[in-house]
Amino acid sequence: MPVSDRGSKPLFGIPLSVKENEDVEGYCATLGCTRRLGVISEKNSPRVQVLKDLGAIPFITTNVPQGLLSFSCANPIYGVTTNPWNAKREPGGSSGGEGAAIGSGASVFGLGSDIGGSIRIPASWNGVTGIKPTAGRISAVGRHTSSPGQTMVKATAGPLASTVDGLIMAMRAFSSKQMFLEDPSIPQQFFNEEELLSERPLTIGVYYTAGPVEVCAAAKRAVKEAADVLASRGHKIVPYELRDAELCSTKFFPAAVFGDGGAHLVNLLYGDELSHDISPLIKLLSLPLLLKKALNKIISFAVVDYAAEVIKKNEGVASVNDWCILQRELQEYIHLVISDWKSEGIDAVLCPPMPVPAMPLGDPQLAKSAVSYCVTWNVLNFPAGVVPVTRVTSADEEADKKNFPPKDMFHRVLKRGLTNSAGLPMAAQIVTLPYQEELCLRIMKELESDVSFQPLQRPLHT
Repeated sequence: MPVSDRGSKPLFGIPLSVKENEDVEGYCATLGCTRRLGVISEKNSPRVQVLKDLGAIPFITTNVPQGLLSFSCANPIYGVTTNPWNAKREPGGSSGGEGAAIGSGASVFGLGSDIGGSIRIPASWNGVTGIKPTAGRISAVGRHTSSPGQTMVKATAGPLASTVDGLIMAMRAFSSKQMFLEDPSIPQQFFNEEELLSERPLTIGVYYTAGPVEVCAAAKRAVKEAADVLASRGHKIVPYELRDAELCSTKFFPAAVFGDGGAHLVNLLYGDELSHDISPLIKLLSLPLLLKKALNKIISFAVVDYAAEVIKKNEGVASVNDWCILQRELQEYIHLVISDWKSEGIDAVLCPPMPVPAMPLGDPQLAKSAVSYCVTWNVLNFPAGVVPVTRVTSADEEADKKNFPPKDMFHRVLKRGLTNSAGLPMAAQIVTLPYQEELCLRIMKELESDVSFQPLQRPLHT
């Protein structure tokens, strides 16, 4: 390409990794499911095409958990992806391959998706940045999910990158005229450069725990350090309490994702060799409804109340009327939370993305409720981004040995994973109101500029 033409391509020459559930022309989007092998994408998704048109070069597709609904990263086609900081740890999911690729330096800029933390968990566990935009701002065409059709809690595509600047480049591209031309069904909302560059002082609410899931010492410290950095820049940091925090993860999210009783997911994986993290769920979802209800009651006696509520949702929504009631209740809840922000004068919220650092391989299947700190913002459909802040220290480990409460089986799994976690990355999560991605990115950029986090260093091979 002539040098004179490169000015119109701001992403010229930048290699792009793509989560494997995206349509990339000539390649399969299997979702880790063997029945989708051989189903070749005939064209690029609008997101891939726009990034290509602006000069990016797709060079790899990255691994996903089988069926996507997991924050492990394994399937019978591509095998297991591990964490580049510690190969005995999980990279997160479902954009786990993206997180690992960028965290290891194999990629600097990638495309993921998020319905329950699937961008932010891998970003936080691999020491990289990522943002979940407002669902509806970016085209959803050409992105495959495990729960198509339900619109109560929407998945959304979004970028991961080694720096916040990479996220800004991606969001500029996704807010361009090219994106609207690719998919005219989305709002034509251009990138707000004025908001990104603004220096007005903000009021930022902060919380360290929400709902029944406890948070480890390093996660609290990461949020505290982030709060101190933002306060030093002149922002007002105030306590924030999310009303009825457990509703998002125990009621609305599982009811939406399993509104069909898991029928689509079971059909997608029918006859497949099941990976360890999804096998128990598929076996449960495959049972006849009466047997499922009976087994759910038995299981509920063995787990804590909030886990029991989640388990019951796999029975599916009983009727269209019940679905409509649930939708109405969710919309009412969203507007109550927005009203709280407005009455308290809050511009953004700072909180943990996950209660613990990267978990040992295999543990996420025993600790699904850990995603509650991410799921909240999918349910509310607020944009949320993650910035690495610090790393677990030996002092954090010692504090958790004494203070992290092993109050139930779920928390015992979390606590055992905190052993030998020193050195793993820890992040903070920034949240803003719907369609205010530029404000979210502004705060993320300010935070990234002032924290002392060092990315993973790999020796060069000769």
